[in-house]
Amino acid sequence: MALKINKDSYELYKKVFEALWQFKFELSKAQANTLGLDISQLESPIEVINRWEKESRSIALKGLKAGLVDTLTEMQLNLNTENLKTIDVILKGKNLPGFFDISAELKDSVKQVLKRGRIKTESEYYIIAELLSDTTASLKTEERFIFNKAVTDFELKQTSANNL
Repeated sequence: MALKINKDSYELYKKVFEALWQFKFELSKAQANTLGLDISQLESPIEVINRWEKESRSIALKGLKAGLVDTLTEMQLNLNTENLKTIDVILKGKNLPGFFDISAELKDSVKQVLKRGRIKTESEYYIIAELLSDTTASLKTEERFIFNKAVTDFELKQTSANNL
Protein backbone atom coordinates (compact mmCIF):
# COMPACT_ATOMS: atom_id res chain seq x y z
CA MET A 1 0.00 0.00 0.00
CA ALA A 2 1.38 3.42 -0.95
CA LEU A 3 1.43 6.40 1.39
CA LYS A 4 -1.73 8.43 0.73
CA ILE A 5 -2.05 11.78 2.43
CA ASN A 6 -5.31 13.43 1.42
CA LYS A 7 -8.22 15.33 2.96
CA ASP A 8 -9.56 12.09 4.46
CA SER A 9 -6.27 11.07 6.10
CA TYR A 10 -5.09 14.62 6.85
CA GLU A 11 -5.79 14.62 10.61
CA LEU A 12 -4.21 11.18 11.08
CA TYR A 13 -0.98 12.14 9.31
CA LYS A 14 -0.91 15.52 11.02
CA LYS A 15 -0.84 13.66 14.37
CA VAL A 16 1.93 11.41 13.02
CA PHE A 17 3.91 14.45 11.85
CA GLU A 18 3.42 16.15 15.21
CA ALA A 19 4.72 13.09 17.11
CA LEU A 20 7.70 12.71 14.75
CA TRP A 21 8.55 16.39 14.97
CA GLN A 22 8.29 16.44 18.78
CA PHE A 23 10.61 13.43 19.04
CA LYS A 24 13.08 14.91 16.56
CA PHE A 25 12.94 18.32 18.26
CA GLU A 26 13.71 16.83 21.68
CA LEU A 27 16.76 15.05 20.23
CA SER A 28 17.88 18.25 18.49
CA LYS A 29 17.33 20.31 21.62
CA ALA A 30 19.54 17.96 23.64
CA GLN A 31 22.28 18.17 21.00
CA ALA A 32 21.98 21.97 20.81
CA ASN A 33 22.24 22.27 24.60
CA THR A 34 25.57 20.42 24.55
CA LEU A 35 26.78 23.14 22.17
CA GLY A 36 25.40 25.91 24.35
CA LEU A 37 22.58 26.73 21.93
CA ASP A 38 18.95 27.35 22.83
CA ILE A 39 16.52 26.28 20.12
CA SER A 40 13.42 26.21 22.34
CA GLN A 41 11.98 29.34 20.70
CA LEU A 42 12.05 27.96 17.15
CA GLU A 43 8.66 27.80 15.46
CA SER A 44 7.55 24.24 14.90
CA PRO A 45 6.28 23.10 11.51
CA ILE A 46 3.03 22.14 13.25
CA GLU A 47 2.51 25.80 14.20
CA VAL A 48 3.13 26.73 10.57
CA ILE A 49 0.63 24.14 9.34
CA ASN A 50 -1.95 25.34 11.88
CA ARG A 51 -1.52 28.89 10.55
CA TRP A 52 -1.82 27.67 6.95
CA GLU A 53 -5.03 25.79 7.82
CA LYS A 54 -6.65 29.14 8.64
CA GLU A 55 -5.62 30.54 5.26
CA SER A 56 -6.04 27.54 2.97
CA ARG A 57 -6.63 23.89 3.74
CA SER A 58 -5.06 22.88 0.40
CA ILE A 59 -1.84 24.75 1.22
CA ALA A 60 -1.77 23.10 4.65
CA LEU A 61 -2.25 19.69 2.98
CA LYS A 62 0.66 20.31 0.61
CA GLY A 63 2.82 21.48 3.51
CA LEU A 64 1.94 18.41 5.54
CA LYS A 65 2.79 16.09 2.65
CA ALA A 66 6.16 17.73 2.04
CA GLY A 67 7.02 18.03 5.73
CA LEU A 68 6.06 14.48 6.62
CA VAL A 69 7.94 12.90 3.73
CA ASP A 70 10.99 15.07 4.45
CA THR A 71 10.92 14.21 8.15
CA LEU A 72 10.45 10.48 7.57
CA THR A 73 13.31 10.39 5.06
CA GLU A 74 15.61 12.43 7.28
CA MET A 75 14.88 10.24 10.30
CA GLN A 76 15.52 7.04 8.32
CA LEU A 77 18.89 8.38 7.24
CA ASN A 78 20.07 10.00 10.45
CA LEU A 79 18.60 8.18 13.44
CA ASN A 80 19.98 4.97 14.85
CA THR A 81 17.87 1.82 15.13
CA GLU A 82 17.20 2.38 18.83
CA ASN A 83 15.71 5.83 18.18
CA LEU A 84 13.65 4.51 15.26
CA LYS A 85 12.26 1.73 17.47
CA THR A 86 11.47 4.32 20.15
CA ILE A 87 9.51 6.56 17.78
CA ASP A 88 7.72 3.47 16.44
CA VAL A 89 6.57 2.64 19.99
CA ILE A 90 5.56 6.27 20.62
CA LEU A 91 3.43 6.38 17.47
CA LYS A 92 1.75 3.05 18.19
CA GLY A 93 1.15 4.14 21.79
CA LYS A 94 -0.88 7.04 20.38
CA ASN A 95 -2.89 4.60 18.21
CA LEU A 96 -1.13 5.90 15.10
CA PRO A 97 0.60 3.92 12.36
CA GLY A 98 4.10 2.91 13.41
CA PHE A 99 7.25 4.42 11.95
CA PHE A 100 8.21 1.21 10.17
CA ASP A 101 4.70 0.80 8.72
CA ILE A 102 4.76 4.32 7.28
CA SER A 103 8.31 3.81 5.99
CA ALA A 104 7.15 0.65 4.20
CA GLU A 105 4.36 2.68 2.57
CA LEU A 106 6.97 5.17 1.35
CA LYS A 107 9.01 2.35 -0.16
CA ASP A 108 5.88 0.96 -1.85
CA SER A 109 5.26 4.36 -3.43
CA VAL A 110 8.80 4.43 -4.79
CA LYS A 111 8.43 0.92 -6.25
CA GLN A 112 5.09 1.78 -7.85
CA VAL A 113 6.44 4.93 -9.52
CA LEU A 114 9.49 3.04 -10.76
CA LYS A 115 7.31 0.26 -12.18
CA ARG A 116 4.84 2.52 -14.00
CA GLY A 117 7.36 5.26 -14.87
CA ARG A 118 5.07 8.09 -13.84
CA ILE A 119 3.76 9.87 -10.78
CA LYS A 120 0.01 9.74 -10.17
CA THR A 121 -0.45 11.73 -6.96
CA GLU A 122 1.00 14.67 -5.10
CA SER A 123 2.03 12.32 -2.29
CA GLU A 124 4.10 10.29 -4.74
CA TYR A 125 5.53 13.52 -6.14
CA TYR A 126 6.82 14.63 -2.73
CA ILE A 127 8.24 11.19 -1.99
CA ILE A 128 10.13 10.99 -5.29
CA ALA A 129 11.28 14.63 -5.14
CA GLU A 130 12.69 14.00 -1.67
CA LEU A 131 14.39 10.82 -2.84
CA LEU A 132 16.01 12.66 -5.76
CA SER A 133 17.22 15.49 -3.52
CA ASP A 134 18.92 13.02 -1.17
CA THR A 135 22.53 12.90 -2.30
CA THR A 136 23.15 9.76 -0.24
CA ALA A 137 20.37 7.75 -1.92
CA SER A 138 21.79 4.76 -3.74
CA LEU A 139 19.84 5.09 -6.98
CA LYS A 140 20.98 3.43 -10.15
CA THR A 141 21.45 5.75 -13.12
CA GLU A 142 18.43 4.24 -14.87
CA GLU A 143 16.25 4.70 -11.76
CA ARG A 144 17.37 8.31 -11.34
CA PHE A 145 16.52 8.94 -15.01
CA ILE A 146 13.04 7.40 -14.62
CA PHE A 147 12.36 9.38 -11.44
CA ASN A 148 13.62 12.66 -12.92
CA LYS A 149 11.42 12.20 -15.97
CA ALA A 150 8.43 11.29 -13.79
CA VAL A 151 8.92 14.42 -11.65
CA THR A 152 9.31 16.66 -14.70
CA ASP A 153 6.25 15.17 -16.39
CA PHE A 154 4.17 15.55 -13.23
CA GLU A 155 5.27 19.17 -12.78
CA LEU A 156 4.41 19.96 -16.41
CA LYS A 157 1.02 18.29 -16.02
CA GLN A 158 0.31 20.26 -12.84
CA THR A 159 1.41 23.52 -14.46
CA SER A 160 -0.84 22.86 -17.45
CA ALA A 161 -3.78 22.01 -15.19
CA ASN A 162 -3.26 25.20 -13.17
CA ASN A 163 -3.17 27.32 -16.32
CA LEU A 164 -6.57 26.12 -17.56
